[in-house]
Parts: sequence; C-alpha cells; structure tokens
Amino acid sequence: MPDSVNAVMLGLKQRTAILGLQRELSNYDGEPLSAIIPGVELQRLWRMTANVENALRAASVAVFLVALLVLISTVLAALEGRRHELAVLRAAGAGRGTVYGVIVGESLCLTLAGCASGVLLLFAAQQILAPWALMEWSLRLPSYLLAWRELPLVAAVLLAGSLAGLLPAEKAFRNSLADGLTPRS
Repeated sequence: MPDSVNAVMLGLKQRTAILGLQRELSNYDGEPLSAIIPGVELQRLWRMTANVENALRAASVAVFLVALLVLISTVLAALEGRRHELAVLRAAGAGRGTVYGVIVGESLCLTLAGCASGVLLLFAAQQILAPWALMEWSLRLPSYLLAWRELPLVAAVLLAGSLAGLLPAEKAFRNSLADGLTPRS
C-alpha cells in the first residue's frame, strides 16, 4: 500500500459531467486537490508553444532578410574589384544576358553554398545532440537530413538568393565600358 497518492486518472461514463466533477474536486475542503482535464491542458500547452514557434519563425524571417541584404552588399562590393573584368567581357560583345548570368550565377552559388552549409551543420548538430536529448528529456530528434515540408523553403531561399543578384547585375551592366577599361589612379 502506498503512503500517498500523487495522481489519479478518472474516466467518466458521461462526458458532460466532467466540468462538474472538476469543480467539485477543486473545491474539496478535506484535501488540497486539483483536477485537470488533460485535453484542455495539452491544448493550452500547444497554444503556448505556438507563440514561441511563431516568434522563432519571425526571427528566422528577419535573419533571412538580413542575409539577403548582406548577399547584395557582398556582390556589390565584389563588383568594384571586378569592374575591369566585366568591362572586358562587355567589350568582347557580352550582352545583358551574359552579364546578368555571371552576376546572378555568382549570387546563386553563394546562396547554394550557404544552404548546403546550413543543412550540413543542422544534420551534424542533430547527430551530436540526439543521444543527449534522448537521455536528458526523452526527446527523439529526427535522424533525416530534411523533411519534405522543408524542401520548398530551401527552394525559396535559393530563388531569393538568385533574385538578390539582379540589383548588382543591373549595376554591373550599366557601368560604362570606358570606366571599367581605364585604370584607376
């Protein structure tokens, strides 16, 4: 026989009586009791975690937008060093499509490298932290690289990274040939 009882799970024949029983147990004067309805409490927990998840999602969008701005500024800064190369390319007959292809391709390659690094870092962190999370919190982390629902997000990041190269590509195309071919003093 146990010395004390910490929890009891009750099942009712009439589900409509659950609120009355909860009120009766909570107002019982003989012992300090609290009665909870698991479904209601789980729903409250999911609502709380949904707020945290939405905050993390907003932070992710902010980081993504900052990363796009950094990508644009990086490609623009690289254009300054490559202005002679692009002017020679234009002098050799390269049109708008070729210049855009070079700059947008560079932007896509940088975005692809960033996505691949991020996914590999995520996978490595999952593999390293999985045994600890299982032992400490009984939380089983996924062992796969990406979920199917995450692939459209990766595709959207790649597309946005490519589109971020359009502004530097237009600037590179508009630079005059004379400016790129004359040495700076």
